[in-house]
Amino acid sequence: MKTATFTHTRAMLDLPVSVACSQLDEIVDDVRARHEPVFLTRCGRRVAAVIDVEDLERLTQAAEVLGGR
Repeated sequence: MKTATFTHTRAMLDLPVSVACSQLDEIVDDVRARHEPVFLTRCGRRVAAVIDVEDLERLTQAAEVLGGR
């Protein structure tokens, strides 16, 4: 049973890993809908990100194109 609801505004969001674990399904749905990453933190430092797979693929392709100059 969920005790908290994940809410995300237009600003990039940082969440502690411990909070994200209990709300991962909502975070993934939100990231996919908004195409904005959610950064996961430990001790206040960003350690990972949840990003839509299509956004990641576009970023990867762009990096490959730029790297091939």
